[in-house]
Amino acid sequence: MNNDWTKWFDVDEETKALASSINSGLDKAKRYDQEFHRPLENNRRYKEFNKELLALGDKAKEAPLGVGLCLAGGGAKGAYQIGVYKALISGGVSFSAYSGASVGGINAALFAAGGVPLSDTMWDMINESLLSVKDIVTPDLSNDIELELMIRKSGVLDELDIDAPIASVTAFDEVSGYPKDAILNSKSKDDKLKWIMATAAFPIAFEKQIVDGSTLVDGGIPVFGNNVPISPLYYMGVRKSIVVHLSSKNEARSKVSLDLFNNKANEEEYFTGLKALHIYPSEDLGNTFDGTMNFTREYLDHIEDLGFSDGVKALSSLDVIDEELDADAELHFVDGVRYDSYVQVLKSL
Repeated sequence: MNNDWTKWFDVDEETKALASSINSGLDKAKRYDQEFHRPLENNRRYKEFNKELLALGDKAKEAPLGVGLCLAGGGAKGAYQIGVYKALISGGVSFSAYSGASVGGINAALFAAGGVPLSDTMWDMINESLLSVKDIVTPDLSNDIELELMIRKSGVLDELDIDAPIASVTAFDEVSGYPKDAILNSKSKDDKLKWIMATAAFPIAFEKQIVDGSTLVDGGIPVFGNNVPISPLYYMGVRKSIVVHLSSKNEARSKVSLDLFNNKANEEEYFTGLKALHIYPSEDLGNTFDGTMNFTREYLDHIEDLGFSDGVKALSSLDVIDEELDADAELHFVDGVRYDSYVQVLKSL
């Protein structure tokens, strides 16, 4: 495997050059056909996702009736989402659908398949041997083998069937240059495993996955990916969602180019009718090495506890969402503050 991530993708020379700088990468990303740049009837990703929904039959009709849970990517920081989830479940919240990218995709699959017991089974197996600086400097297949064994032992491949809540994961298709979403429930065990491995396949550290002719890697790759995949839940018809971020509000704002969201055709309304509660960590979860790649048990336990605390605090805002009756209004809530669009959230972080 090549340590130079700009050469790791099998893409054209222009894209490789653009990927060498964040500013150029953002210029490329602005031209991508993302979900917030097209109405649903003209949205390629929506049409592709509809095929996934058709495979579920009547099951697809249940998701819009409940609450969706969107889970961002962030490596070891995903333990924070375990705590938030436990708080929400203990508070009486039930979910009809889940979406996630990277570690958020793994958690989405675990939550849908078996809730707290299954996610505890998986995360109790995770330790600092999974990913380290050594694995980045000298990559090999040990990470993939270890992650695959954990996924198999967790039971998620058996339990995530057509009767479970819907679980969507997001990966990045390196050939098309677009994020790609997949619903796991109706897929074979082999394909479920490939998609779960793919959504978390951070370049260099993990191998890319080949699924149905697509070459897939981590769904939350900066700039090009979709690290906060609200859109799959929206495509399912879910109009009330909780979004669990793994970046602090200041960090999230600094990583976002608002040019990506400035779209005159949509007048800054990307998800008409969506009511979303955003939960951001109340403490900084750390950077790449002391956060994203920190799989020590001490760190994982600490941020899970933090997630539970933040989740309990967020429960009070759910009543506000339930009281909103305007079906056409897009509303987002962060720390009890109301915003009229997702771009307003980003501008205010």
